[in-house]
Amino acid sequence: MENMTTPAVIVVVYLGIMLAVGIYASRFVKDTTDFLLAGRNMGLLVLIATLCATHIGGGNIIGTASNGYTQGLSGMAFGTSTGMGMLVLGFFFAKPMRKLGICTICDYVFIRYRSNTVRVLTSLFSLVALIGILAAQVGAITGVISVFGFHPKLGAVISVLMIIVYTALAGMWAVALTDVIQIVVVFIGLPLTTILGLHSIGGWDGLRAALETANVAGGIDQYMSPIGIGIPAMLGFILPMIAYDTIGQDFYQRLMSAKNENIAKTAALIAGVIMFVFGINSAVVGMLGKAILGDNLQGSSVVSSLAIQVLPAWAGGVLIAALIAAVMSTADSVLLASTSHVINDFYVEVMNPGKEMDQKKLLGLSKMTTVIVGLIALAVSLLIPGIIRILIYSYTIYCSGVCVPVVMGMLWDKGTAQGALWSIIAGGAVGMMGTLKIISISTIPAIVLGIIASFVVYVAVSLMTGKDTQQSAAA
Repeated sequence: MENMTTPAVIVVVYLGIMLAVGIYASRFVKDTTDFLLAGRNMGLLVLIATLCATHIGGGNIIGTASNGYTQGLSGMAFGTSTGMGMLVLGFFFAKPMRKLGICTICDYVFIRYRSNTVRVLTSLFSLVALIGILAAQVGAITGVISVFGFHPKLGAVISVLMIIVYTALAGMWAVALTDVIQIVVVFIGLPLTTILGLHSIGGWDGLRAALETANVAGGIDQYMSPIGIGIPAMLGFILPMIAYDTIGQDFYQRLMSAKNENIAKTAALIAGVIMFVFGINSAVVGMLGKAILGDNLQGSSVVSSLAIQVLPAWAGGVLIAALIAAVMSTADSVLLASTSHVINDFYVEVMNPGKEMDQKKLLGLSKMTTVIVGLIALAVSLLIPGIIRILIYSYTIYCSGVCVPVVMGMLWDKGTAQGALWSIIAGGAVGMMGTLKIISISTIPAIVLGIIASFVVYVAVSLMTGKDTQQSAAA
C-alpha cells in the first residue's frame, strides 16, 4: 500500500479539482438553456472534448481494455465502434439536427410526426436506457478504485455523489469544462501507458512472444488477430453502437449546445476519428495487461493496474484520476441527458404545452431532477446489481425501437405517426426477445432483428395509414 500513496493522493486532489470546476461553472447558469445546453454557445474545441468524453470512459477505455485482456486485438470492436457511430452522426445527422434548434431527440420526433404519444414513448425508452447506462458506470468506477485497496462501493458512492453535485450545480457547463480537463490528461496518459508498456516488453514482437506462453483465448493467432472473435461477434458490438449514436440523447444534447450547425458537424467528425484510434489503443492496453500482469486481473482494473506497473507513481496517479474522471464524464453526460427528458419532454412539452414557464422555477426543477435521477441510478447499481444487465439490455431495446423512426423520418416523407408508434413497439419487443434469447438466429445480433422488425412495421403501417394520419395524429 505504501507505493499507492502518491497515486491515491493525486486521485483525491484531481477529484477535488473536478468539483471546484463545477462550482466555478455554476456562475454561467442563468436559465434552463444554460443548464441543459450551455446557452447554445459551445465552441469547436470544447465540443470535441465533451463528445469524446461521453464515450471515452467506462466503454471506450475501460470496457475495451477489458475485452482486449480477454479477447485480444479484436476486443477493439466496441471501442472502434464508438468512433464509427460518431462519424455516422457527423456525416448525416449533426448538421440538420442542430439547424432545427431543438433540445432533445424527442423534440425532433414530435416535429416530424406531430404525436405526443410517439414523443412520450421515445422519451421513456431513452430514459430507461440512460439510467441503465448510468448505473453501469458505477461498476467501472469500482474497478478503477479497487487498485488502491479502498472499499470499491464506498469509493464509487463518493464519486457518484460528486457527479450529482457538480452536474446539479451547473449542468452542461460543468460537464463540458470538466470533460476538457480529463480528456487532455487521458490523451497524454493512455498513449504513454501503451508506449511504455510496449517498450518494457520489447515492442509488438515482444508482446506476441510473451502472450505465446500465456493463457489466451483461442490460441495466440486468434488472440493477435483484429477479427479473432469473428465478424458476427464484432458486429454485435458495432451495430448497436452505431444505431445508438444516431439517436442517443447524450450526444444530441452536446450537438444542440454548439454555436452553429457547422461546428456541430465538424466536432462530431473529429471526435469520431479520435475515438476510433483510442478504441484500438485501449485493446492493446488490455493485451499488455495480460502479458505483463498475468491472468489474475479483474477486467475493469486492467488499465489502472498497468498504469501503476509501467508509469512513474505521479504519472500513474494522474492517469488513474483521469480514468475515474473519464467514467464520471460518461456518467454526468447520461445524467444530464436524463434530466433533459424529464424536464423538456415530460414537464414542459407534455404536461405544460404552450405555457409560459417561470425560468427560475424551471431551473430549480432541473437541478432537483438531476439529483433524484442520479440517486435512483446509484441505488439501482448498489442495491440490485443483477438488474444492471437487464437495464443494459434496454440499450439494445431502445435502439431496436427508435432508430428506424428517427432515420426513416429524415429519409422518407411518407412515414406516419402510426407507423412510428408501432415501429417503436415492434422493434423494441423483438429486440427484447432477442436479448433474452426468446427468439434467436445465431449469426444475427438481437439489435439487427429488432431493427428489421421495426423497419418492416414502419413501412407497412405508414403505407396503410397514409400521410393524412401523420398530419392529424396529435395523440
